Amino acid sequence: MRLLTAFLIFFLFLGLNFQSCQTDKPKDNGNQTIQDTLPPLNSRTSNVRGYTAQDVFLRVPDEAIHIEGWDKLSIKERKGLVSKGKLNQLEAKAEGNQIVLTEKFFNEDDEHEKAAQLTMTVFRHSEEDLNIVFISQLYKYEDPHICDEIIDQRLWQHDGKSWTDISKSLPKIETKMFFDEGFDLGNIKEDFIVLSPAQINENTLSATLLFDAYAKQGIKPQKMITNETFAINLIWNGQMFELQRKPSVLN
Repeated sequence: MRLLTAFLIFFLFLGLNFQSCQTDKPKDNGNQTIQDTLPPLNSRTSNVRGYTAQDVFLRVPDEAIHIEGWDKLSIKERKGLVSKGKLNQLEAKAEGNQIVLTEKFFNEDDEHEKAAQLTMTVFRHSEEDLNIVFISQLYKYEDPHICDEIIDQRLWQHDGKSWTDISKSLPKIETKMFFDEGFDLGNIKEDFIVLSPAQINENTLSATLLFDAYAKQGIKPQKMITNETFAINLIWNGQMFELQRKPSVLN
């Protein structure tokens, strides 16, 4: 009797384990593919630490800096500027994935004086050990009626060792994209478009027209302002920038 009871318990145990294995095994509906078994894209992101904007400023090569004198900053001076937020006439403000470095005006009474502004924005590649860095360099005038002067806007790639200019990979943005088809832009020979980090989305660069700069090409700024109907953005999808063109509402 004891032997029979032992056998019954043994077979009951086997049956429970078999049922458990069957329950844990996913059902094959005939449509499952290899892709279904892969984890989400964000979980496949490299575990290598991505650079912060402060890291980039300490490592960016001299050839990426086109504002006069800024390439002369030593590593020690850069570290001091980042840690303290100021160095002589320079100020640094880091927030999220960007750092903005601004030069103070020397003479507050000179409306035509210009000061440099350097902005670095870092985007992390979703599948490779790469940091993508957008570097914008402008001169801003003390007189708010004088529009900014674009010095350089480039996209760089850093693999931890070397820097590569990949600006050609950016989607091309043209002045006409901001307006309805048929709007007369005259003979535009040069675009004056500034790319800057969007305030509400760290994966976006927003494009802005420097209206006053177009006056030299015969287009009145007010005419452009009142007829601008589209907003242009570049959105980082983890591997590249995609151009977004959407209607904008004028206030």
